[in-house]
Amino acid sequence: MDVANGRSNRVGVRASAAPARYRNDTAVNAAETVLLDAKVAWIITKTALAATKESTKGSEAKYLEWTTKFPHQTREALLSYATSLANPGTEYFRNKFLDPSGDLYTAKRMADCCATVFNPLLLKDKSGDLQFVRDLLATELLPLFGFPEFTADFIQNFKDEIKAEFDRATHFDFDWDGIEKSRLFQTRLQKRRRDARNAADVDDDWKKDAGEKTTRIWEWRRPVITDEAEFPYFYLALKIIGTLQVSSLCS
Repeated sequence: MDVANGRSNRVGVRASAAPARYRNDTAVNAAETVLLDAKVAWIITKTALAATKESTKGSEAKYLEWTTKFPHQTREALLSYATSLANPGTEYFRNKFLDPSGDLYTAKRMADCCATVFNPLLLKDKSGDLQFVRDLLATELLPLFGFPEFTADFIQNFKDEIKAEFDRATHFDFDWDGIEKSRLFQTRLQKRRRDARNAADVDDDWKKDAGEKTTRIWEWRRPVITDEAEFPYFYLALKIIGTLQVSSLCS
């Protein structure tokens, strides 16, 4: 009985050991498969890195060449360099146009005053600045041109008409948007659409085109020019400045 039991136990041990070895072999095989896959992935990655490095050699060389030619590589250095380039132009503009002793200071003041006093769109926006426009800009404007017609009495009468100009600019019923686009404006728009990446992005707002805005201001002023009696001093000032000044520039 003991012998029989002993045999039975040995058979049981051998029977239970077989599945254990099988499980171990399966785990080993799975681990080997994982290691093999990892090795393959590493080889592929290494090959890709080598190919990437080889393909970027040219770009790296070009970048190094650029850094030697353009040393301003930080934001601060670039801003400093840009400022050094812009300063001469800024200084020139300040000396010529903003300094009262500059050669073009008077010309700039003429342009500034004309762009305010004779611009009904701006007068409408500045309806609350009547005193500023009349007592400063209008008073300063005409003497700048040095025309003998602009006597003290003429300038005073010109100033007296400013209030009526403000009223007309504010209340005159004029369809600014109803005017057909001028031929020159249409030509400029065509060129902008042709040069733009997307023609649909081109802004055709006439207020943003200096030439078209000037054309419509002229249409607004045409009744004043036709009827000299309504604003006689404004009419004469426009006539002298507009025609004689252009003639002097062309001569």
